[in-house]
Parts: sequence; C-alpha cells; structure tokens
Amino acid sequence: MRRVRAGKMILSLLPAILLLAVLIAVWLQTLKAWRSVSTQVEEGWTIETGRLSLPSLMLRVTGGDVYVYAGEEEILHSSSHAAFGGSLNGSRHLFVMIPEDAEGKVLDIRILIGEEEVNTLLENAYFGEYENLFRLFITEALPSMVVGSFMLLFGFVFLCLTVGFSLATEGIAEHVLGAIICIDLGLWLLATHGMGAVFLRAPYDTIVESFSSLLILPLLLMMLYFLRGAGSYLETGIWTFAACMGIYLIYAASESMYGVRMPDMASLLPIFGCLCLVVTLILNYYLNISSSYARQERYASLSEQAYIDALTSLPNRKSAENIFRTLKTVGDSYAIISMDLDNLKIINDTYGHDAGDEMLKACARVLNECFEEKAFRARMGGDEFVVIIKRASSKTLDALLAKVERRLKEEGVKLHQKPYGISHGYAFKEEVIGGNPQTVFELADGRMYTQKTAKKEATARMLSGRTPE
Repeated sequence: MRRVRAGKMILSLLPAILLLAVLIAVWLQTLKAWRSVSTQVEEGWTIETGRLSLPSLMLRVTGGDVYVYAGEEEILHSSSHAAFGGSLNGSRHLFVMIPEDAEGKVLDIRILIGEEEVNTLLENAYFGEYENLFRLFITEALPSMVVGSFMLLFGFVFLCLTVGFSLATEGIAEHVLGAIICIDLGLWLLATHGMGAVFLRAPYDTIVESFSSLLILPLLLMMLYFLRGAGSYLETGIWTFAACMGIYLIYAASESMYGVRMPDMASLLPIFGCLCLVVTLILNYYLNISSSYARQERYASLSEQAYIDALTSLPNRKSAENIFRTLKTVGDSYAIISMDLDNLKIINDTYGHDAGDEMLKACARVLNECFEEKAFRARMGGDEFVVIIKRASSKTLDALLAKVERRLKEEGVKLHQKPYGISHGYAFKEEVIGGNPQTVFELADGRMYTQKTAKKEATARMLSGRTPE
C-alpha cells in the first residue's frame, strides 16, 4: 500500500518535471544570449571600450586580495575579508567600472594570496555594458537564488509542520533533521553564488558559506544513521544528492586545476540534487504521516470495539460503567432505567439463536428510536439493557417506556408473528442518599426484576386457569 501511494505521488510530479525541463531550456537560452553580448577576457587582453556607454568588467573571485590594472593604473583593489585569520575564504562577484582613458591599455588582473588562505580561484571574467553584465550575473545565479530561497522557506515551514504534528507522526528525529538539512542547503546555495553578500557584510557572508558547506556531509551522514535498515525513499534521495554533488565537485576541481570551464548543465547538479532530496523528504513525510493516521484509526477502532457491543452497536457494560463514574461528579438530576427482554430464551429455543439475535437488535433499534439523543443507551449483556436520562420526570419516563413496549410488540409481530415483551424499572438520583450511580442502578434493577416476577406469576396463573382439572 505504501508503494502504491508513493507511485501515485511520483506520477503526480511528472507535470512538474516537464515544467522544470522547459524552464532549464529557457534558462540556458537566456544565459547564452547574455553571454553573446559580453566578451570573455583573460589577463593581457587589450581593453576595447568601443561605443559602450558604461564599460565594465565582471569577476568572480574566491579568496585573495584582487588588484585590477589598466596599463599601470590601478582601477580596483578588493580585499578578501577572509574569516578566522584568513583560513576561510568566500567567493564574491566584483564589478569594475572601466575609465574612459583605458582604451587600448592592457588589462592586468592580480591576486595576492595570504599565508593562511586555503583556496584561491579566479573564475571567468567578462567585459561589456554594465547592464548586460548585471543581467548575466542575475541569470547565472537565478537557479541558485530560486532554489536556495525555496529550500530555506521549505525548511522552516517543514520544521514547523514537523513540530506541530510531532504527536501524530513517527520518525520525528529524521523529519526535524531533514528540515535542518534543507535550511543548510538553502543557505549554501545562496551564499556560494554570491547572494550572501547581498544580505550580510564581509566576512559574515564567508562564514555562512563556509559553515553551511561544512555542515552538509555530517548532516547527511546523521540522516543515513537514522534511516539505517528502514528502506526509506529519503535514503534514495540522499544518495542521489551525494552523486550529484560528487560529479559537480569533479567538474569544479577540473575548472580550478586545469582551467576547464564547467558546463552550464553541470552547474545545475547541486540544484537537481537538492530538489530530489526535497521530493523524497516530502514523500517520506507523507508516507509516515499516512501510516501514523492509519495506525491511529486502527487503535481508535480497537478502542471503539472495546466499548461497543458488536451485535447491537450500542455501548457495552464497560462503557456504561464509565458513565456511572462520570455521574458521580454531575450535579444534574438523572434517572437510570434497567430493562430486560421477556422470553429471549424461549425465542432462542423455538426459532434459533439467529432469531434471538434479531430480538436483541430490534430492542436496540427501538431504544435508539424512542430515546434518540435524549439519553445514553447500553447493552449490559445477555438480554439486559440500561438507559440513563437527565432531567426527566416520572410522567416522561412512563410515556417513553410505554412507547418502547408498543414498538417492541410491533417488531416482534413483524419478525416472528409474536409480540416481544420487555420488563423495566427506573430510579432517580434523588432516591438514593449521596446519589451514588451504582446504587441508583441497583434500585432500578430491583424494580425491573419485581416487574418481571409479577409478569411471570401472571402468566403462570393464566396458564393454570386454562389447564383442565
């Protein structure tokens, strides 16, 4: 059943997958268009401003102090702002405005590496109109911006849902950890593409980027520990994310060591891995909460069976005893009616036990019909029933019981061409000192047996009178 639900959920994601493919194709075309109106430059390139109104240079640098020269003139100096004594370096995008007199001069980009810096990298530099370069920057970072923001928002919402439904779901630890992983990945996606600098000053953006990346592996290993042996779909999502990140890191290392430019599709691998992780996290949560609610329904059904008579669907003796206990704290006036079907044994012996069961069910129907929601009805066992009604007078009870007797006779005639009979007795709370419900019931039960005995004696006298001497 879990696999069927999971399959249906995955099929429902097909439109989203197709939409994602279309969005990726549009993004690639847009990226290609903005790159075509810019020039990729290298060190030693001769500056040609041409007819550009605001010629600019866009750099992406990791670590180091960056110096940009047009000939001998320094046009940019950017400090790395590395955290913790220079041991943690963050990436940053730099926009350099090219002065008018730089036409024809040689572009020189220098990076000064500190002794404590562990990684320094100068990525592709682009020259062109400032507006075009800024759009190129936004287009390149757009997938990470969108998915990173989504991961952050989803992580916080999922954490709130997990805590809110903690009593209703299983696997609370893995759900909380999954939310934390999403938040961490959202921070990493935003920070690693320079979005951290938009909200945080240096070197705090570097700290966020570095620590969010360092936390990914321990959090995933911890999640795998929680999921060990469970066969969860979330485990598949984690390994898919790990495979995407592994391939991405291979491309990143090749770009850093050999200058091989990373394909645009390869840059989307972490995003694809994050989305797979989110989908399997939702799927795992959905299956867990579904199984939890199904289990609660089973428990509720078992609990109901423990307090409901299976034959008549009325509450049973245990349920009636619970009501008796609650009546001890109730200040309202109430009456307890004890009832006992007449001649159930004769019905069983004459027509069979199925007929006796029909008589019991007929009595339950009549009690529900006559008392409706006014009173509590229960089968105490065998042919015994009890009714508890609040704020009722003797006149009201006599009218209701007369209706019960009449309806039972009709049911008997309809089912077996023989009227059913019932004996009853009632007692009020005020008749017992202290108003103990059990004592009130015993008083009503005694009166019921008195009526039943009187009926038997009357029947015996009638039969005796008809027997010839």
